[in-house]
Amino acid sequence: MPRRVLAWAIGGALAMLIVLPTLLTVDPTATFVFAPRLPPSADHLLGTDALGRDVLARLLAGALPTMSGSVIALIVTLAGAALLGGLAAFGPVPSLRRAGDLVIESLLSMPSVVSAMVILTALDRSGFAVAVAAGLSHVPLAAVVLRDQIRITSEQLHVTAARSLGARRWRILAVHILPVSRPVLLAYAITAFASNLLLITTLSFLGFAGDIASPEWGSMIADGRADIRTAPWVVAAPAIGIILAVGGLSVAARRLSRHE
Repeated sequence: MPRRVLAWAIGGALAMLIVLPTLLTVDPTATFVFAPRLPPSADHLLGTDALGRDVLARLLAGALPTMSGSVIALIVTLAGAALLGGLAAFGPVPSLRRAGDLVIESLLSMPSVVSAMVILTALDRSGFAVAVAAGLSHVPLAAVVLRDQIRITSEQLHVTAARSLGARRWRILAVHILPVSRPVLLAYAITAFASNLLLITTLSFLGFAGDIASPEWGSMIADGRADIRTAPWVVAAPAIGIILAVGGLSVAARRLSRHE
């Protein structure tokens, strides 16, 4: 699949998830105590939950905070990786590069979900705080990818030639290294977006995202897990949404890196 077509497909899918909630005629937070756990039907295409809330409405309404949080987390991840990975790979003096390597290796020893929960202890439990914590927890791995890619590209002949001609370090990085590394870094950015999405929904499932009753995919799974045997559609809908989103982004990243 051409890169441009792939980009439009991903962008269109994400745009639909953002636009569709505005077209809803059903309030995703409205409760109907006389219609709990209704199976999928013409009136409720994905059924209702234990409080009679429409699952489809909540699924679509939950897409916006989930996706927007993932975008914020990705920005935090890329900014942190650029600072830490760039320092480790292209610092002006060897001592700074060694310090960058030491910090990266130290941070990699802690699982991302644990790192995010530790970070959240210093923040509030709003959706924005969860997104920032998720993004920060993925910085070490992203920094490794950026650091290693810069080091590999730095050994190529065109970079060596530019260096021998007296080009400045930051010009070499901006003109000769990053453009060549763009396909790999772009593919990893898509993967990082999927990883942040998965971590945000995990933190929401664990109750770190404020109101568990809010229409967000992770909180929907947590809210419906008690009824998973009597009303499996309540959990299945957001779970399938997460699987499709993460799986689709992973496939897109793999195809992009392969065709580039």
